[in-house]
Amino acid sequence: MDNIHPIDKIRLVIVDDHSIFRAGLLSVLSTEPDIEIVGEGASAEDALHLAREFLPDIIFLDISMPGGGLNAAQAIVENCPVSRSLF
Repeated sequence: MDNIHPIDKIRLVIVDDHSIFRAGLLSVLSTEPDIEIVGEGASAEDALHLAREFLPDIIFLDISMPGGGLNAAQAIVENCPVSRSLF
């Protein structure tokens, strides 16, 4: 008997202050069967809140958003080390 387990989906948060860009990225990535979008936001504050709430595998961050993406990444690393950030 096969002992194959389905691969868990990659849990992703998207944080960018441009709502049209965020919506486009969400539209494209939501069609991927291995990706689950668990949250989205527009600021560094949103990024940290979403990271703490959902503990996503990956957080897609805009580095030039309100509050600064790099500041958000540093706070996420300190508070949610299981999440990885993409810029």
